[in-house]
Amino acid sequence: MASTEKRDFSNAAYPPPGQPQGYPPQQYGVGPPPQGGPIPPPAYVTQPGYVGGPVIVTTQPVRETGTPPDTTCSLIVSILSIFFCLGAWPFAIAAIVFNRKAKGQVDLGQYTTAQRTLRTCFIFIAVTVILGIIAWIIFGIRLKAALDYIDRSRNSYNNNRYYG
Repeated sequence: MASTEKRDFSNAAYPPPGQPQGYPPQQYGVGPPPQGGPIPPPAYVTQPGYVGGPVIVTTQPVRETGTPPDTTCSLIVSILSIFFCLGAWPFAIAAIVFNRKAKGQVDLGQYTTAQRTLRTCFIFIAVTVILGIIAWIIFGIRLKAALDYIDRSRNSYNNNRYYG
């Protein structure tokens, strides 16, 4: 059964005997510096279990030796493929983006990475050209069909016309 009696805490001794009531006074600093000598540097205490200081590794960028890959050709082909390959312009824009990325890598001296990026650029150019050729073939077939339809309708109109 639960106890229903109330406890009385009025006799509890708080603060414990021998301690002042309230917060202890704040201490700012250790005290005045010793007279007649330099001020000692502050002491830094490390956490327990911490061994050593921070490890900072700095390396200089390494410029590769050799000839840098040429990025001008792929840029020109990418720009021309935007205009001549009708339906595949998004791939040409991606090729331009990769070309500019490769140009930045060449400027940093990262020739191997630039060659890989240019390879991706040329893949996008190839896709653009192939899709552009397919688009031009479809356009040519549709144009021929439209011209044949116009020619047939003109011939049927002229054949049915009464000359009097």
